[in-house]
Amino acid sequence: MGEIEFQNEWQVFISCKIKDSNNDYTRDWYLAKELYEFLISNCFRVFMSDFSINKSDFKKVIYEALDRSIVLIVVATTKENISSRWVEEEWDCFIGEINDGRKKGEVFTYVEGLSIGDLPLPLRKRLSFSPNEASKQELLKKVRIAIQGSNEQTSKKIKEDSNSRIESSPALNRETEHRLKALKLPEVNEIGFSTAEIVKSLIEIDYQTLENIDEHHEGDLHQWTEVNDIFPEGTCLLLDTHYDNRIVGYWHFVPIDEDVLLVAKRGELFDGDISVDSMTIMGFPGDYNVYIVGVAILPRYRSVLSLRLLFDKFCSTIKDLACQNIFIKEMVACAFTPEGNALCKSAGMKLLRPQIDHGNIYQLEMRILKPPFSRDRDLAALYNEHFGNE
Repeated sequence: MGEIEFQNEWQVFISCKIKDSNNDYTRDWYLAKELYEFLISNCFRVFMSDFSINKSDFKKVIYEALDRSIVLIVVATTKENISSRWVEEEWDCFIGEINDGRKKGEVFTYVEGLSIGDLPLPLRKRLSFSPNEASKQELLKKVRIAIQGSNEQTSKKIKEDSNSRIESSPALNRETEHRLKALKLPEVNEIGFSTAEIVKSLIEIDYQTLENIDEHHEGDLHQWTEVNDIFPEGTCLLLDTHYDNRIVGYWHFVPIDEDVLLVAKRGELFDGDISVDSMTIMGFPGDYNVYIVGVAILPRYRSVLSLRLLFDKFCSTIKDLACQNIFIKEMVACAFTPEGNALCKSAGMKLLRPQIDHGNIYQLEMRILKPPFSRDRDLAALYNEHFGNE
């Protein structure tokens, strides 16, 4: 199976003293392992040498991971361990790259039994955290801010470079057409990805492409895994087949009941509030309301082609449902970005009002199909026949 996390796109590097003089794991290592699992569970791509290296060229992989990572977290319980050869080499290299202007990133310490004065001088001015729940949650926020900040700084350049390549190189455009593929979630399950792995990638994409969101806006891994297990037909993935079927974009919608629809239209629904209990099940013939949870494409993959692949798959999905006498009567979405607002307008959606916290609420009546959906003649015929008497 192709991996979802890639060695050339680490976000967080964890550095610690691994073994003591008796060749036993240090207390530092156990704290680092707990932190590694905590950050992984919150959908970050985390490098820790014991879990991230399976090659013989150990030193080369370490330096590549340091170069790629945005955040370095140094874990230590003693002055000796934080200044041990490899640990000092890692944090000194990372800080040096930042100070010389070749890298943008953040360095944090995660220590037990050490005061700020116990830390090496270059680390004293860095934010320090301890292994308790409150401090871990604060560290999580700082890591997320650092990564979002890095994304903001690089996304404009990536977008410009991507647009330049598409405009100037027809050959690359044809290559992209060959590489990209839009598949429904069950189809991606069949090639070896679990639903939890897929959801984890979608959450990562959201945090990379949306600004100023938190878990209340986004929801969590358990929640969305459960929702997608109940209604897998509502999720489509855009894959780059050249990179082990890497997930680079998606759309996701869920059927919701009338009460939840009204909350959404008032701008009071957060994605973190959506659960199986707030859904209706599209298992019977009838008319349904849907909430568009998200449409996103990683910046360097954005193009007319990638958006068209997702749109065509959306039309084919609602057409397949219509063939089973399952119809969408109303769609609601919350657009978080200027691109999201433009996409909603291009889809013929009507702006209702601002969301109470962040974004704008859009709505679309599907009883009378309008462009761009009506341009699919088969889809338009099915909907006109069904809603024609209303």
